[in-house]
Amino acid sequence: MRLTLALKSLHYRRKSVVLTLFAITISLFLLFAVEHTRHAAKASFTRTISGTDLIVGPRTGPINLLLYSVFKIGVPANTISMTSFDVLAANKQVKWAVPIALGDSHHGFPVVGTTADLFTYFQYGQKQPLKFRAGQPFTLDTDAVIGAEVATHHNYAIGDTLHLHHGVGHVSFHEHDAISFTVAGILAPTGTPIDQTVHVTLAGLTLAHDKDKRIAGSQESNNISAIYIGLQSKIGTLLMQRAVNQYQAEPLMSIIPGVVLNELWQLVGFVETLLLGIAWLIVLSTCIGLATMLLASMRERTQELAVLRSVGAPPSVIFWLIQAEALVITLVATLLSLTLLFVSLQVTNTWVAETFGIFIDSNIFTIHTLWIALGAISATFLTACVPAISAYKQALHMTLN
Repeated sequence: MRLTLALKSLHYRRKSVVLTLFAITISLFLLFAVEHTRHAAKASFTRTISGTDLIVGPRTGPINLLLYSVFKIGVPANTISMTSFDVLAANKQVKWAVPIALGDSHHGFPVVGTTADLFTYFQYGQKQPLKFRAGQPFTLDTDAVIGAEVATHHNYAIGDTLHLHHGVGHVSFHEHDAISFTVAGILAPTGTPIDQTVHVTLAGLTLAHDKDKRIAGSQESNNISAIYIGLQSKIGTLLMQRAVNQYQAEPLMSIIPGVVLNELWQLVGFVETLLLGIAWLIVLSTCIGLATMLLASMRERTQELAVLRSVGAPPSVIFWLIQAEALVITLVATLLSLTLLFVSLQVTNTWVAETFGIFIDSNIFTIHTLWIALGAISATFLTACVPAISAYKQALHMTLN
């Protein structure tokens, strides 16, 4: 009965209710979006690489090494010689080592020169190996293995050819047309930057640069940008890290991916906290606006309250009637905001992944969503107590008269 009365009362005041509903929907959408993106970004960061004990690169900052070697953001300040790679790979503590060479792109997608060992040893998420949606790893120097996003964006299939471009930007003024690569494999989606990467052999990358080398006399393509290393035992991680940092032949450094990932997240953590705080303030201010709307309607509802009292409704019914109206508005706004968020994710997911390298899960129904919804309902209940108590006192006063 109380819910029916609340719905009829809201329908009678539908113009002001619709405006309030719109405001709450937008504020809750903002809150849900910030929270969901926050957790999605963190998950995207932490699941990008696993099973790799060390990443070795030329001397630079740990975060910079992580960004360009894993996320393909930025460029290395220097390179590593293949001689140093061979020395490190031969270390008795090293189980496997995979070289990567950066610096080229394909229509904005980063190109990585590597070996077929990458598809054997590289893992992501909960130590999940790379899987092929079609094709196979490198068998020829001119073979290429592309990520799922690259294949989808360019509609590539096995056997198609592609050319590399100099530089890592979306616009390149030089194409390595000395050699073309054939798509030999397409990786299954991983939700990591691997999806946006074109993998070629180190020998193929050298061939692609061969024309430029003859012109400029550069041997840079014989060098690499970083090394993924897996160790025989986790116990030797710190010892191997110190050995790399003290390597005499050339200045190198090594990082533990998980440690630097946490450092990187802490670096941007205050931003997510700030955004979340702002979103909650917007929701709270909107709830106060809802309470103000209900409080302002009390004077107009004097006759309504008098009729309810005349048919025997106690003051407590009046109190819960006002609360029911506020909660109905918030519940509807919650459903609308979640629907809007789901649609927005479906529309923008690909663009966000291609632009920022963040892969946001479309599953918005998580425990975090539930806690936010409960928090919004609780905030609504508390702020609605002001008009509800006012209505209660007004009804009580009618009884005394």
